[in-house]
Amino acid sequence: MIVKTLARLPLWKSKTGCDAIKFTSNGVMIIIEYSYFAEGKEYIGAVHLDAVMAHKFANEPNTQGLIIGGYGASAEANGLALVRELIEKATDSVAEVEDSPWVKQMIERSPEHTWPFRKRHFVMDLSNNGFFEIIADDFKLPPPREGSLPRLDDANKS
Repeated sequence: MIVKTLARLPLWKSKTGCDAIKFTSNGVMIIIEYSYFAEGKEYIGAVHLDAVMAHKFANEPNTQGLIIGGYGASAEANGLALVRELIEKATDSVAEVEDSPWVKQMIERSPEHTWPFRKRHFVMDLSNNGFFEIIADDFKLPPPREGSLPRLDDANKS
């Protein structure tokens, strides 16, 4: 199993805790949007994942449990070294797990192995927002747009 960083994301680490992200799915595509600052302006960046087969999420305190639980014998043998490598390569980035045990497991459990798309295992550890694992055909980073995402604690005030 090899983990490679594919793209860095311009997230910023908030001093106030969790930031806002937006997770949207139609069952086949996932869009994860996030806010960040650059050149004195706030922007919304996004990661689009196409032909999604499966996904997992853990908030920051539970990331280690998700990783070790999801990699079975591989994680038990490598323990915290695997956790550190995945988080290092995926922090504020899109990374890919090559020769993924999760992809192999999903293929074995799929009816007659009929999923017609590539099955790539992407991981993202988004600062202050959590850890995502997604099996999908591919990902894209569309151009950012000016603006900000509403924080959930702001939405609860109305």
